[in-house]
Amino acid sequence: SLLKLQLKLGIPTGFESVLFAITNIAIQASINTFGTDTAAAWSAFGKLDAIFWMVRTAFGISITTFVGQNYGAGKMDRVRRSTWVCLCMDLVVSFILVAVLIGARGLLFRLFTADASVVQIGSDMLLFITPWYIVYVFIEILGGSLRGRGNVIVPVVITLLGVCVLRIIWLAGVLRISPTIHAIIFSYPVTWVITALAFIGYYLWKERRQPKVS
Repeated sequence: SLLKLQLKLGIPTGFESVLFAITNIAIQASINTFGTDTAAAWSAFGKLDAIFWMVRTAFGISITTFVGQNYGAGKMDRVRRSTWVCLCMDLVVSFILVAVLIGARGLLFRLFTADASVVQIGSDMLLFITPWYIVYVFIEILGGSLRGRGNVIVPVVITLLGVCVLRIIWLAGVLRISPTIHAIIFSYPVTWVITALAFIGYYLWKERRQPKVS
């Protein structure tokens, strides 16, 4: 039934969002232990970081919708072409966003605080994390394309294990070995790279199994 299909598609995605929120809380709690300047810098960075994620979400929704329409119509050539076109578009936009954020980091942080220490810590965080935004493009677009084909469970599992669970494990281990701010936020690029590789591998595997005719 339609309700059953909607629940099948919606519940895993909703569960994924909940676990993302939990992991972000864990990150925030770890960062708060480094003092008020670091916490303030992370808060300001989060506002700049939101710009990237709004763009990512827009591309993700677009490819899921477009793929869903064409997959339902049996136009597999358009499904494949749109996935790679959207991936390239997202990569270009991401490179531009990263360049702007890095180039204007000092000015951008001063929109939120006049404290030189907070600006310096925040700028350092931004330089450390934002170049890795490029990697997340593969997670968003390939995951969105798979969801558009009705393949929801596996992308959710890959994301939950690769991003959420692995990040919690990383935090639990790294705080004992190297309790530094960089070690904590390095959980982002590490989990993104692993998850992106998993998505690329799974997507290519699914493509080989998919009929080539439209």
